Amino acid sequence: MTTTGQAPPDGPFTTEAQARHSPLARAVHTDFDPLQAPALRHDHLLAVLTATGVTLGAFDARIVAWLARTWEATTIAVLAGLITRANHAGKTTTTCPHHRTT
Repeated sequence: MTTTGQAPPDGPFTTEAQARHSPLARAVHTDFDPLQAPALRHDHLLAVLTATGVTLGAFDARIVAWLARTWEATTIAVLAGLITRANHAGKTTTTCPHHRTT
C-alpha cells in the first residue's frame, strides 16, 4: 500500500494529508470562521451516525458534541470514515466470529 495519492472519500487514510484533503475534512474545516467549525463537525458526525443507523443516548450525544468542539477536521474525517467503513463491513459480512449461535 502506498502512502501517497488520493484516498477514497471515507478512507482508509494512510497519511494525515489524505485525511486533510478528504471531502469530509474540507467540508467541515473553515479557516475563515473558527466559531462555525465545531457546529459543522458536529453536524457531520451526527449525519454519519444517523446514516449508519446509530441511536444515540444522552451521554453519547454529549460525547459527540465534545468531540466536535475539541477535535480538528482531519480527526473527525478519520472517525467518520471508520464509522462508515465499519457499517459497510458489517453489512457485507455474512458471519461474525464474535456472535456465534449455539
